[in-house]
Order: sequence, then structure tokens, then C-alpha cells
Amino acid sequence: MIYFIKNIANGQIKIGFAENPNTRLANLQTGSTDKLVLIKSIEGDLAVEAQLHRQFAVHRLHGEWFTPADDLIQFIRGKDDKSLEGKFFHSFHPDGEILWQGYVIAEQADGYYLVHLFEWMLGEPSVQKVVHLGEMADWELYDSAEEMNDAYERRTGRSGKGILKTLAEVRGKKDTGSN
Repeated sequence: MIYFIKNIANGQIKIGFAENPNTRLANLQTGSTDKLVLIKSIEGDLAVEAQLHRQFAVHRLHGEWFTPADDLIQFIRGKDDKSLEGKFFHSFHPDGEILWQGYVIAEQADGYYLVHLFEWMLGEPSVQKVVHLGEMADWELYDSAEEMNDAYERRTGRSGKGILKTLAEVRGKKDTGSN
């Protein structure tokens, strides 16, 4: 199986081959201080892995780790992807007030997503939580932090500037990370 493992701290993606991607994830996690998540696995062998490494060579950082470039993300998601991964969001109290703001990191299992919830004052990730798709039904989703901030301003009449750092700041510098 070909696997795509994401380093949550810096967004880097590892493209590799393993008979059991979940076991490989566990082994990699043991050697990493950063949280790693399996974002997808597909059928393939060592030849397919080598082909993917060549295809995305321009994005290679070191070894099997790559920057999360748009073409790599699109390949992982697939042509007709309707994925929530990479979306920013607001969720709401029953009275309509904003409850959470955050970022969808990855689908963990069928219908369950790992999300970052952002600390309101600093606009930085503060908590990660696994959420079922059913809990997301009333969430407003956005393609960028800026879109989410603009929606916050429209909804509340208060400035959203500075509430949430940009995704690049959230992910950290792409040139840092672990093997």
C-alpha cells in the first residue's frame, strides 16, 4: 500500500510504501515528537511509490518528505474530492453565537475528522479533537483563514483581523520538521 502521512506541526507529507500503513504510522510516531496522521492510503507497490516520488520531486524536502503543495494535495484528494480536509470553519451555539473556530486537518476514519480548534484571543491552535461528520452538519466552512475572518466580521460586526493567523503561520515554516 502507498501511504500519505502528514506531520501536523509543519504540514509536511511523507509518501511511502508499507504492507500496513497504520503500523508504519505507529512506528514513525515513535520516532517523532510531532503528531503524525495517516491521511490516505492507496493500492500500490514500490514501483508506484518511486513513480510518485519522481512526480512530486520538485516538492521533496528530504527523503520521503514533501511540502504540501497544491498539486500533491489535489492528487491525494482525487479528482472529484469533496473533502473537508484543509477547510476552516465556525460552529455555533443554539442561539447562533459562534462556538468554535478552527481548521479541519484530516479524516481519521470513515466519517471522523481531526480538527484544530483555535484559541480565540491569540488565534492559534490550542486543542485537537476528533469530530464525527454528523456534528459538522451546521458548520460554516471556508477555504481560507481570511474568508473565515471576513465571515466572522459580517456575522458579529466585530473585526476578525488578528483573530486567526494565516494557514502558513499555523502550519509553521515548511522547511522545518522531522524525518
